[in-house]
Amino acid sequence: ALAVEADAIDAFASRGTLLAPHPAAMHPLLMAYAQFLSSAIDQAPALGSARACRRAHSLLALASKVSGGNVPPVARAVGSAALGRLSNLDSPDLPLATPLVLAVAAVFARGEAGPTPAIFPPAAVANWARAAARTLVTSGGEMSGSELHLLAAAMLRSLG
Repeated sequence: ALAVEADAIDAFASRGTLLAPHPAAMHPLLMAYAQFLSSAIDQAPALGSARACRRAHSLLALASKVSGGNVPPVARAVGSAALGRLSNLDSPDLPLATPLVLAVAAVFARGEAGPTPAIFPPAAVANWARAAARTLVTSGGEMSGSELHLLAAAMLRSLG
């Protein structure tokens, strides 16, 4: 089932099309894939965690498209894992910080109506905001326009 979901996410990411005949039937698969990615973000070595963070962007976009923008279970799973791993980094300057910051930004920017960061502990959101600002300062020149836009949208959303 996860392979089918991964193929659907890949197709969505590359062509922007949803290949499922009944999008509502994808909710359990989306949640299963979110749990898989969350586990990888939380427990995999740095490279695997970074790859899972990049996959989370496509998953959140697909979940948003399928559910009309209401993605709290998927967002909560991915966001909790990324926020947890980010807070456990030895240094905010480690290369893994950037994909984690961007994964959380995708959660914040694509979350349900209202202040999505409110579903997470305020201390974790504040830690993310510090890491996001540091990422902009240290890696902003290396980021794409869409990454910068995503980060700006998430920062505005985190303010409430």
